[in-house]
Amino acid sequence: MIEELKIATTLAEADENSASAISVLKTCDISNLMLTMDQSTITNVKHIRDLATDNNIGIAGLEYKDIWSVDYTQLKELSYMLKPKFVKFNWDSENYDENKINGLIDCSIYGNFIPQICLNGILVNNKPRNQSIFDFMSISKRLSICFDPVEILMRYNIDVISEYFIPHFDRISNIVIRDYKVGVGNRPVGYGSIDWNIIFSKLDKYNGWLIFKPSLGTRYNDLVGRQQIFKAAYSSFAEVLESCQ
Repeated sequence: MIEELKIATTLAEADENSASAISVLKTCDISNLMLTMDQSTITNVKHIRDLATDNNIGIAGLEYKDIWSVDYTQLKELSYMLKPKFVKFNWDSENYDENKINGLIDCSIYGNFIPQICLNGILVNNKPRNQSIFDFMSISKRLSICFDPVEILMRYNIDVISEYFIPHFDRISNIVIRDYKVGVGNRPVGYGSIDWNIIFSKLDKYNGWLIFKPSLGTRYNDLVGRQQIFKAAYSSFAEVLESCQ
């Protein structure tokens, strides 16, 4: 099953050194990257692109931490250079700027990518805190939702499956794969409070991306270093995924 899914990850999750991280991805048979667009990545983007290309790793998507601070002229240039399938934006506040939204839509058309909005819990109980967000998601067919269950669980401690995932499943095109145990902290997939069995059982009807971001740092139990932790966490993810077949 795992071979049939579209899975991507970030370099930083696998190792601090880009070349070493690429080696880890190849060991795990992960063939796609999502680049987190901080200043370091933007400065070194050509090197990262060439390193990925030389190792048959695709750049599936880009991630911006704040939708309102994106330089859309720069994004057009990057989308032309990297040809991402999707660009993920965090929408983490009550802000709404129609000009910025129009710029985002223009960029997505120009770059031929899917704009994904990580609402970070704004849509809870089908009652968005900001009506303009709801209106925007409803009228713009180009937009889709990035579902990060851990982020929502940490903020609201709700049933993320029944209150978020199932009601909005048809709009979701990106699922962030990590786990979290309430009162404890980040855990490998299957060892936290997220019911991944329900999520994974619907993947046969899902055509979006899975973004593997274990978020376990550089030390977890007896494991030390991002490489070891990443490989162990990916193995845990694969086991839970296979058990849902």
